Amino acid sequence: MEVAYMAPEDYISKCIDIFNGPAAALDRPELLTSREEIIDRRMSSSVNAGYEKYGGVNRVENIANAMRSGVAFEAPWLEYGNGWAGQEGLHRVLAASQLGLDHIPVLILRKR
Repeated sequence: MEVAYMAPEDYISKCIDIFNGPAAALDRPELLTSREEIIDRRMSSSVNAGYEKYGGVNRVENIANAMRSGVAFEAPWLEYGNGWAGQEGLHRVLAASQLGLDHIPVLILRKR
C-alpha cells in the first residue's frame, strides 16, 4: 500500500479507466469518456440508492458542505489486482474538486 497525492482530475481519469475496464462490458455496452458522463452515471438514482443520508443525487454537494465545515472523511483509494481494478471515493473526490483542492491523498492498493 502507498499513499499518493494527486489532483482530483487525475483520480477521475483513473476512474474512467476503471469504469471502462473488462468488467464494464458486463454492465453497459458504451464507454464513458468524460468527467460529465462519469458524474451523470454515478449521480443517478440507482447508483445512489441507500445513500439517502448523504443526500442521494445531491451527494457531492452535501459531502462538499460537510468537508467545508470540517468533517473528516477517509481517503479515497484505487485498487489494482491481477487483471482488474477498483475504486472507492469518487464522490469524495468530486466534492474535493468542487472545493478547489489541488491535490488529495489517495491510497493505492496493489494485490498480487
